[in-house]
Amino acid sequence: MDGAGLKPRIAIVTGVTGALAWLTGSLAWLSADRLIRDGDEEGHVGAAELLVSILRDDGLLTFLATALAGDLGEYPPLYPAVVAVWWSLFDGQPGALVVRAVNLLWPVIAAAACASIARRLARPALPVAVLVLMIPGACGLSRHFMPEGMLIAAVSLAALAALWAADQPSWRRAAVLGVALGAGMLVKQTFVLYALPMALWALWRLRVHATAAIAVPALLAGPWYVTHLGDQIRYGTQSLETLDPGWLSSVSYYPIVGVLTELGPVLAGATLLGLWSADRRSRWLIGLWVGLALLLLIGVPRKYPRLLVPLLPLLMIWAGGIATTRLRTGALLGLAGGWVTLASLVLLPEVPLPGEVDEGCLQRWLRPPVVDDFGMSEVADAVRQRGAATVVVLAAPEIPCTVQTTHGWQHHLAPYLRRDGFDVEVLTEPTPGAVVIDWTQGDRMVPALGRHFEIR
Repeated sequence: MDGAGLKPRIAIVTGVTGALAWLTGSLAWLSADRLIRDGDEEGHVGAAELLVSILRDDGLLTFLATALAGDLGEYPPLYPAVVAVWWSLFDGQPGALVVRAVNLLWPVIAAAACASIARRLARPALPVAVLVLMIPGACGLSRHFMPEGMLIAAVSLAALAALWAADQPSWRRAAVLGVALGAGMLVKQTFVLYALPMALWALWRLRVHATAAIAVPALLAGPWYVTHLGDQIRYGTQSLETLDPGWLSSVSYYPIVGVLTELGPVLAGATLLGLWSADRRSRWLIGLWVGLALLLLIGVPRKYPRLLVPLLPLLMIWAGGIATTRLRTGALLGLAGGWVTLASLVLLPEVPLPGEVDEGCLQRWLRPPVVDDFGMSEVADAVRQRGAATVVVLAAPEIPCTVQTTHGWQHHLAPYLRRDGFDVEVLTEPTPGAVVIDWTQGDRMVPALGRHFEIR
């Protein structure tokens, strides 16, 4: 039996079928979507592009030094470094399917880690793995260049390492836990909010071996945090000085967002049913890790739905516990897969709470694919055909929040052309010999913006 659930052959068939369905659906979505990247997402892509040039021009040692302690802005460099390694194997746009697919690794790693945790807790492992892949918030983030996607994997791996080290304390296992913690800290600063409860629990059980679990992450992540201490103080201060939504909105924000969007009603219901039927150890352990981390998230004034997602795979250890028969398993996976498919094809109504807590534009990571790239590829074709060195843009449109949270159209043009291999200058005043993009007239329609343009 797989944990307390299905026969091994049925469980394997279920797991493989679910994983293949998820992979096929994800690749199909990525191949169809051409929407201009979100502003935050574009910042991480820009950091990865810089690291690609360092890897190619300055060599592996310089790249590794930058990947561990380099200055790429307010975030640690590990995530863009991983993207850069993958991107360097290919040419062209980061929006290409083969490049974007690197982000599908994170839910796969999280699924494997949570299945291993479930097996150690005598829970059904393969249903847990498939359910992790079906988490709506995780599916959405895995289709975009966001470090929170990598955090999904980092938190699950840290949880597995904490359980593995605490079960049989040793210097080697403590060091492995330290590597998981140090790597997570180099993905994004918020990793500490998710990992602190499980790390303290493991350190208490490790006793004297805890020194290794503390020293290793200090060696790995310490150089970056020490050299960026001033920036991190400002980063933390900005997070604490954000809009105060009041205690009621603060406490209810993540539970409401989790049930309605990031986890979804199907997996939220399965989690509650699984919690009810869970044995004492899995109920206590997952509850401790997730519950305390959730309290830390609630205590941070700045709130985004995506910040909840790295915790959600651990909840699937509870949810998978109800998959004890073929009927239950089929119903659970079918409903979970149906919900995430629906959210990938239909723009579901917005949850009002995020807009009340965050004054910025609502970021949608799980949405229908947008087949229009707003004319970027047409401009690139024109530049290629004419061999132009200059592009002039007249009356370029802004991109409203209802379409995407990002900068204006012109802001994206130069990076797009550069990544297509064109070293051109983008101007706003007429210049002889330039390709002109005129948004005041033309018959090329961009439906999402409600604007026409012409290329001449």
